[in-house]
Amino acid sequence: MANYDDDYNDDQPRRSSVVERAKAKVHLPAILLIIVGVISLCSVGYGAATYGQFDENLRMQIQTVENNPQLPADQKKMQIDLMKQIGETIKPLLMPVYVIAGLVAILTIFGGIKFMSLGGKGLVIAGSILSMIPITSGCCCVGLPVGIWVLIALNNQTVRDGYAALARRANSRYEE
Repeated sequence: MANYDDDYNDDQPRRSSVVERAKAKVHLPAILLIIVGVISLCSVGYGAATYGQFDENLRMQIQTVENNPQLPADQKKMQIDLMKQIGETIKPLLMPVYVIAGLVAILTIFGGIKFMSLGGKGLVIAGSILSMIPITSGCCCVGLPVGIWVLIALNNQTVRDGYAALARRANSRYEE
């Protein structure tokens, strides 16, 4: 493990290089975390915008089943009843899910922004973990590998040294 204690007193360029190397290491995963958050936010926005069409879409699906001549009457009734039950169950839950998913997307975006500047480690961890959960991310296929990459990058020694250098810099300012 590198000892940077000397860097914090006399050698400003060397301290900056530790932070710059760490920022370079996190740049791509941080950008991708922001992109996952933006895609999730767009997905939530689209879902909220089309919420008013839910009943009409359900009615059209039911009509498609009713007009299918290949289905026997009992199967039609069973499928229509199932669609109605699903619709009655899902519709009241959609808006609360959109609100929660929107907040998660915003948290993910801010986590990525903080990661770029080596700040808010807890926010970065929360954003990366939440991006990996399919129900909270409109981008679940990309959110999982990006979230894992962010967590791996956080554990990289160069990145940890960069966080430590910034913390020591902040502490030295308070001591003055």
